[in-house]
Order: sequence, then structure tokens, then C-alpha cells
Amino acid sequence: MPKKNTASLQELLEKLTVHAQNDEHTFVLDLANRLLRQDSTDIKAKTAKQVALIKLDRYSEALEVFGDDELKPSELALERAYCLYRLGKLEVAKDLTEGAIRSGESSVPEHRGLLHLKAQIAYRLENFADAKETYDQLSKGSYLVEGEDHDVLVNILAIQTQQRWWNLASAPAPNTTVVSHEQAFNMASLKIGDRQYGDALSLLKQAKELAQAVEGLTEKELQDELYPILIQAAYVHILLGEKDEAAEILSGFDSPSISEPLIKDLIVHNLLYLANVPGYDNANPHINLRLLDSIVQTKASESAYINFQRRLLQKNRLAVEYQVGKEAVVKKGIKRHLEEFPEDQGIRLLNFRPAVLDPFSTGGKYSNKNILDRLLKKFSREPSNIGLGLACIQMLMEKKNVDHAAQLVEQILASGVPRYPGLVAVAVQLYESQGRYKEAEMLLIESKA
Repeated sequence: MPKKNTASLQELLEKLTVHAQNDEHTFVLDLANRLLRQDSTDIKAKTAKQVALIKLDRYSEALEVFGDDELKPSELALERAYCLYRLGKLEVAKDLTEGAIRSGESSVPEHRGLLHLKAQIAYRLENFADAKETYDQLSKGSYLVEGEDHDVLVNILAIQTQQRWWNLASAPAPNTTVVSHEQAFNMASLKIGDRQYGDALSLLKQAKELAQAVEGLTEKELQDELYPILIQAAYVHILLGEKDEAAEILSGFDSPSISEPLIKDLIVHNLLYLANVPGYDNANPHINLRLLDSIVQTKASESAYINFQRRLLQKNRLAVEYQVGKEAVVKKGIKRHLEEFPEDQGIRLLNFRPAVLDPFSTGGKYSNKNILDRLLKKFSREPSNIGLGLACIQMLMEKKNVDHAAQLVEQILASGVPRYPGLVAVAVQLYESQGRYKEAEMLLIESKA
């Protein structure tokens, strides 16, 4: 058996240490591979390789560095759980992270790292109370990394924003002195949740100025910090009905230079909204679909959205596919969407364009009254068909027949279907339009029970 070249190994190890300290991840990966060619069991080289792959955003490869039987559950748990988190395998990452925390075998820095990851996983799973509790725990400990206290504060603000948007918290916004663009951004998001749009725009302007004042950023790094701020500002202008201001912001982006799929995604979806605003000439669904198809998604980028965001983006795509007449694609998409988000029953309305709601598809054979009569007859046999019932209600409301529409929603609710929030909201609006405020209040109370 040939002897190892120990001098060469020592030299490689020294270089590995130097490059790792300088965050030169490509060099670290190359050196680790050279070491592993000489000794495939070298734990230090394997660990360095895994960390380098993580730093290079190559998470699937990083998970494959160690075999299933090479590590104890608590060993390198932070690195492995982080890879799973970035790949969107949130439940598996959660189990691994919590198991490592319970084991008590981690060093203090590793333990705090695991707590940070636990909080991020809880946030992505929309367990905002758990995320807040974990960050509160971190804030009571000793900060080990420069800027960690700031990161914790920023993330707590992000959680409070989500809680406000989901009506899960009614506490007043924290009286926090703004010292960074991240803080200003999250405080602006809180203001959006409270419908204080003027204050939100002021904070976003402040966030932009603070980001531009950060020293040492490259032009690309600065743009990466500014993109979310500008997109949020465009969104606020849309909410205020200021479409020209929103369009001016969104049209100013240099799309080819944007490497982050999430940013492109948000720009495109905001542009899609503007494309369907009356008065704009670019409401071409085929162009809109090409815009959506231009966004290259990866598993890591798709998993960066929380469910609330993914739900909206999926519905946007289905709506555009509906507009271009992709009936089979829409039908399959609705099925997949409802498997993931069963409360979104209103999406079933897109199923009724073919030969039913679209007068052109019937060749003029049916009038609107005939179409409604056919739908009502079908609904009388299927009162638990929420999509069909909502289609009938929509057509009745177009005829200003509120009483009949209210009767239909009562039939749907009486059929034993779940009290989906969207369905309850329709019923409440119909009751209130009839002046039946007590019944609307009782329905809300019963649905929350």
C-alpha cells in the first residue's frame, strides 16, 4: 500500500485553514476534494467541503458529503438542518433542529445557531407564535456575533408584521428607533398591515436612504438591498390607487441584471396586476404568461415563500392561464392548489369558463338567463358544490338579486361543507347587504368556535 505524502497533506491542510478563514469557498472546496482523494475518511476535509458547498448555495450536494451512518444525530445538525431548510424540507429540518437542541450536545455557538434556525423554520411554517418565542429566548441570552442583536430585532419585527397581517395580534407596533434599512422596511410592513399607507411610504423612503448610506456595499449588493424596498413601495402605491407611480417604479428595474428569482417573481406579479388595470394597454394574457414563464424557479427559491405568498402567486398564475384558455392546465392546477390550500374554494370558479360561463363558447346558443337557469338546476342537485354555488351567486349578484344569492349561500352552509373563511366572508357580506347584522355576527362567532 503506497504511503501518503504527509508533507503534501500538511500543506493542503494549512492552505485549507487559510482559505476557510478568508471565506474563499471555491478554493476550500477544491482543497477539500484533493484531501479526500488521498483519504476519503478525513472528517476535517469532509466538514470543510460541506461548509464550502453550503456557502456556494449547493445544498443538495452538501447533504451528500456524509453518509447516513457516518454521523450521530446531533453531529453537524446545524449544517444539515440548514440545507434541508433551504431546500424547502421544513418538517424534516424542524425535527432535526429540535432533536439537536434537546440533546444538549451542542456548543454554545452551535446551540444559538440552532435556535436561530428553529425560529426561521417556524416563521416559514407560519407558526409565528413559536418563532416569536424562540427569538425572545435568543434576546435574553448573550449575543455572540456582532450584529446578532440587530438581526433578532429585525426578525421580531417581521414576525409582528405577519401576525398583524393575519390578524393574530392586536398589540400596538413597537416604539423602535429606526437605525437600519431592515428595521425601517419591517416597520413599514407593519404600517401596511394597519392600512397606514402614508406612514408606510415615509418609512420605505427612509429605508431606501439608510440602505444607500451603508458603507462598503458593491453596486450589486446595494441593488439587492433596494429591490425589496422599491417593490414594497410600488405595492403601497397600488393599494392607494396610484397606478402611475407604481408603474414608474416597476418599469425602472433592469430585469436582466436581477439574478434573484424571488425578486423577479415579485416584480412580474406586480406588473401583471397593473396590466389588468383599466386604462393600461398591455393587458395581453399571452404576454403575461410569457412573463411568468420567464421566471426560472429553483427548489430553494420556491421554498423561500411562506404559504400565504405561495397561495397568492399560484392563484395569479391560474388566473393568467385561464385568460389564455388553457382549460386542461387550469383544471389540473386547481386540483393541485386545493390539495395544498383547501380553504381556497373560490378558485373553483375558474372551472366554469368552458361552455358554461363564456357566452362565446356556446356559439350564442344560450342567453345569460339560460346559463344561470342551467347552473341553478345543477346546483339544486349538488348543494355541496361550492364552486358551482359561488358561480350562481356571482351571476345573481350581477342581476342585483341579493335575496336569492343569500339563499344559495345558506344552502351551501347547510350541506355540511367546512366553514371555509372565504365562504363565510361571502355569507357575511350578503347578510350585511340585507341588513341582517345579527345573523352575520352569529355566523362569524359560530365559524370561529
